[in-house]
Amino acid sequence: MRTAAALITPTVNQIHERPVETLSEQAAWQINDIFKSLQASFPAWKQAFPSDKELSLAKKVWTKGLMESGITSLNEIKLGMRMARASGSDFFPSVGKFVGWCKPTPEAFGLPVNQAAYNEACNQAHMASRGKWTHPGVYHAASQTGFFNLAHSTPGDATNKQFDHNYTVTLRKVMAGEDFELPIATAIEQQAHIPTEEELQQNQETGDNALSALKGLF
Repeated sequence: MRTAAALITPTVNQIHERPVETLSEQAAWQINDIFKSLQASFPAWKQAFPSDKELSLAKKVWTKGLMESGITSLNEIKLGMRMARASGSDFFPSVGKFVGWCKPTPEAFGLPVNQAAYNEACNQAHMASRGKWTHPGVYHAASQTGFFNLAHSTPGDATNKQFDHNYTVTLRKVMAGEDFELPIATAIEQQAHIPTEEELQQNQETGDNALSALKGLF
């Protein structure tokens, strides 16, 4: 998988294989590609870079900022681009804001935050295969941690820390496009709609009213 680092700077092998001037041209083209996508998303970008000199300086700052912030995955860059398009702003973001967009959060992928996921895992651990899981990723992280351990876990203990680690790994896999599945019993139950007592009462009242109206016709 190509990384964000590969988008911005050459690899060690390339340094030995290619002349310095070629590497400089390649690095410039790669950061230009990132900027072109951002410029398309932020039509007022010229207010941030009114001259070519300022635009060129910004690209150097962004290159350094992305590298120093550890943005190493191409999927992180794609996430940053997606968040940029969804920001609703016309103005070009700072490198710091974009770095924040590149870092995956559970909410961006429909998962609960770490603490909520841990609480859910502990609460559902006693009946894991028939529990009500908000996302298959939470179930997966819980199964990796161990349902018995979670059932006896308390906040801040070793099991909590292990779950946080497993959940972080799971989130990265979800971000990369990997799918997880709920246990069969849970999946079937969540797909099937079981009417509540209130809905059953409403259905009964609707049926009674319809019957009364029908009798009125005779």
